[in-house]
Amino acid sequence: MTFAICIACGAEKFGAFVACSRCGYAPEQVLDKAKSLILSDHHFPPSELSKCGRSIEAGRQIPFDPVSLASCAEPIIEQDYFWDRFDASQAAVPCMKCGKSFKPDLENVLCPDCFLESEETFVACVRCIAIFDIHARFCHHCGSPITIASRFTTKVLGTNLALSVRRLMTAHIEGTFDKMSFLGQLRSQQAPDEREASERELEALCLFAAILVLRKFTQSTRVIVKAVRQMTGLYKLGATLLGADSASADGWEAFLVRRFDRYDGTIGANPEKWMLHLSNEAAKACFRVGEDIRRQRK
Repeated sequence: MTFAICIACGAEKFGAFVACSRCGYAPEQVLDKAKSLILSDHHFPPSELSKCGRSIEAGRQIPFDPVSLASCAEPIIEQDYFWDRFDASQAAVPCMKCGKSFKPDLENVLCPDCFLESEETFVACVRCIAIFDIHARFCHHCGSPITIASRFTTKVLGTNLALSVRRLMTAHIEGTFDKMSFLGQLRSQQAPDEREASERELEALCLFAAILVLRKFTQSTRVIVKAVRQMTGLYKLGATLLGADSASADGWEAFLVRRFDRYDGTIGANPEKWMLHLSNEAAKACFRVGEDIRRQRK
């Protein structure tokens, strides 16, 4: 049984979505359900949850991460969609993407065609982490057998990459800049809005770095495209959950795509010294500087 914290009063309870025995609150909206799921032992040990409970009791706000909220909200949204639209007499549900009626396995909300278009199942070698088509039986690099346990979807892959970057950003950004005297000095001179824009640019760079790492393990463009689509979609959904209008949420997604294209173009134009040119381009984007970085390295 899930151990959780009531997001309304901070009391301990068993079950993220059940009513609180102290205050009677039960989450009903998607955002509140996602918050309740985050404040459960699915994501934190009991000791950390107890600290969160005491903070809520003291009237302090919990700083929920938008991407984490989005990753928790997605299955809730899909489950609500399924049971709201499931036709028991036909054992069918309209596809969440194209609207075509289909007979699902379990609680699927995408028809087979839309599933293949938006996400896909692949396998990974547990020894060298190379990624292959679902039909692979042995790793093409080391010869290790591929097992059923090695299967994953591009949706899961994209979600894990996005969450990893967010945790890196929230946990290490301040300490990292403290160790870089030049960039730390630039950061200290920024106005609050400039610093916010700088951190947004840096996050886009970190997401692109995650894509570069992914490319080392697969030659499949489909894997990369669908994982990137999931990553940017989570940022869009996270912004929406926290109250952004549709234009602003779409803007987050479009911004990330533009940055990925920009950095990809930099690498493509300078294949021999791509790392130097990419770092220079990133410095211009994140701190509005360029050649200064090169001079500091000499």
